[in-house]
Amino acid sequence: MGDVDRFDVVVVGAGLLGAAAARDAAGRGAKVLLLERDDLGSGSSGHTSLMADLGPRVGPRPEATARARARAEREILLHTARHIVRPIRMVLPHGPWLPSRLGLRWSLRRDDASSTYLERSASVDFSKDHLLGDGLRLDEFPRGFSYGEARVDDARLVVAHVRDAAQRGADVRTRTAVTGIRRDGEGWLIDLESHAAESGESLSTGQVSAASVIDAAGAAAGEVAAMLGEDIGSAPLVKTVHVVLPRVIDGEHGAALHHEDGRYVTVIPYENRFSLLSGTDVPYDGAVREACVTDAEAASVCAVARRFLERPVDPADALQTFVGVRARGSQVRRLGAAGAPPAVLLGGGELVTHRLLAEQAVDALRDALPSLGPAWTASSTLPGADIPDGDLGAFRMQLAREHKRVPAGVLASVIRRHGNLSHEVLGDAAKVEALGTEFVSTFHQREVEYLVRHEWARTVDDVLWRRTKHGVLLDPADKFDRLTVEAIAACVRAEVARLEAPTAGVSA
Repeated sequence: MGDVDRFDVVVVGAGLLGAAAARDAAGRGAKVLLLERDDLGSGSSGHTSLMADLGPRVGPRPEATARARARAEREILLHTARHIVRPIRMVLPHGPWLPSRLGLRWSLRRDDASSTYLERSASVDFSKDHLLGDGLRLDEFPRGFSYGEARVDDARLVVAHVRDAAQRGADVRTRTAVTGIRRDGEGWLIDLESHAAESGESLSTGQVSAASVIDAAGAAAGEVAAMLGEDIGSAPLVKTVHVVLPRVIDGEHGAALHHEDGRYVTVIPYENRFSLLSGTDVPYDGAVREACVTDAEAASVCAVARRFLERPVDPADALQTFVGVRARGSQVRRLGAAGAPPAVLLGGGELVTHRLLAEQAVDALRDALPSLGPAWTASSTLPGADIPDGDLGAFRMQLAREHKRVPAGVLASVIRRHGNLSHEVLGDAAKVEALGTEFVSTFHQREVEYLVRHEWARTVDDVLWRRTKHGVLLDPADKFDRLTVEAIAACVRAEVARLEAPTAGVSA
C-alpha cells in the first residue's frame, strides 16, 4: 500500500470517550491515531451539566454496584484532573413529597464515606444559614441538606485527555472525516478527508491502515459501524436541556431541586456572573444534529427552579440554551463479522464513568494487540493536574510571586483552565501588558495563541465555546462585543497561519 501510515488503533471521534480511549491505548504502547471530523469535544461531550451529579437519589434507585462504581470514578477524577474537576457544595431543599429527612440523611452519610475530597453532608436550617439559604423560598423550604459534589469543565477535560494522548505519541487529526472503511488483510483500510476549519472546504484525501478500530463517533457511531460491516440500529437516546440565566443563587454553591412531579433540575454558578440550570434526562427520538432546546423545554426547566427560588426565573432572560444528546446506558462491545479484524463500539455512559468505559474498550483489543500494556489511567494525573502537594492555593500564591504585576483574577482564570501548565501560558510575563490584548475580562491574546498552538483550536468558536465558556459573556447584538469576537477570530487565524507555516512545529 505504499506510503499509507499504519496504526495499531484508530479511534474515530474525539469526544470524552474517544479522547480517553486514545490516551489509554497510547499509554499502553500502541501506535494511535485519533480522528475528529469537527473540533475536540464539539458534540455532547461539550454540552453537559458540568456535574458528576451523584447526589442522593429520590426517584427510582440506580443499581447499587453501578452507583458505587460511579462514586469511585468520581474520586479518580478529583485526583487525576484536580484543576478542572473541582468540589462544589450543593444544597437540597426538602419538600414533603421527598423521602423522609432521616432517610435522606442516612443516604448522604453513606455517600460521605465514599469520598476523601468532598465536603461532608449536613442537615441545614436555611432560615438560619443565610449563605446556603440565599435565594430559596424559605416559607416553603426552610430545611434541607448540603453535600459535596464534583463539577467538571467538560470540554477542557476532553482537551486534557487529547494532550496526554499526543504526549504519549498519538497522532491527533481534527477536521478529518472518515469516508470509508474496508477490510484489508488482517486489518482495516480507512479513507480520510480533511477540511478547512472555517469554510468546511475539502483540503485533502488520504488513507491509513489500522490493526483495530474504536468507534467512539457519538452521533455518527452508526455510520462508522456500517462501514465496519455491522448495522447497530438506533440506540435509545436521552436529551438534557441546559439554560444559562443571570445569577439566581448567590455564592459559589449549587442546588439540587426535586419537583413534586418528578422533574429534577440542578443549578450551579457559571462563568462567575451567571447560573447554569440543567434539566432531567428525557427520551429523544429525533436526529441528533437537529436537537435543540424548545421554548417549552426551557420553560419547564425554569418552572422547576421557580418552584424553589425567590428570584425571577424566566426563560425570556436566558443568555444561552444548549442541549446534550447521548445514548442511554453505556456501550462497549465488539463490532463486525466473525473473523474480521477487531473493532469496538464505545458509546453512551455518564460523564463520570468515561475513563472506565474507555479502559474497557482498549482491553477488548488485547487479542489483536497482545503487546498492550496493563491498564494505567486510574492513577495517572492528566496534564495540568500535577499540582505540588495537590494544593491549588499554594500554587496560586507561587504563581503570583512569579508574575507580580499580573492581576490575581487573571492568574485564577488561567489556573482554572490550565492548572500546572499555567507556567506555559503565562511564559515570562512579569506584568499583564505582556499578555497582549485583553479580549474578555481576564482573557488575553497570549492565551488565545496558546490554545491554537497546543490545544488544536482553529476557529473563534473553538476558543469561545469549548476551550473556554467565554462566549456567554459576549452579546451578538452588541457592536463592541461583535468587534471583540472579530478580534479573537483574527488572532486565531494569525496564529493558525504561523503554526502551519513550513518551518513551524506542532506541540501538545
